[in-house]
Amino acid sequence: MTTPHVAVLPGKGLPSDSAQQDPNEGKDEPTKVSDVLEDHLKVLKSFDFEEKYGPRIGITRRCRWDRAKRLGLDPPIEVLDILNQYPETPKVQECFWSTEYGY
Repeated sequence: MTTPHVAVLPGKGLPSDSAQQDPNEGKDEPTKVSDVLEDHLKVLKSFDFEEKYGPRIGITRRCRWDRAKRLGLDPPIEVLDILNQYPETPKVQECFWSTEYGY
């Protein structure tokens, strides 16, 4: 009588192991973070396109938000919250038309 042999491929494990593996294994947490960032960038882009908050070329989104607030234009608080979450991220802080960070 012969014993069946099971081929184990590198990184695949035994066949019986695959049924017990976590389906999220191997997925990076940053993917979720980047999804959130992309959603935030959509909100910021909408803010960039709103003319009622004044000129946007040559200033950061935060400066534009502050100016709009100071002028009583009621800029969205959500924009300020997003800007505060990413204070060191140029893609978030610069407006859509920034030559270096336009997307």
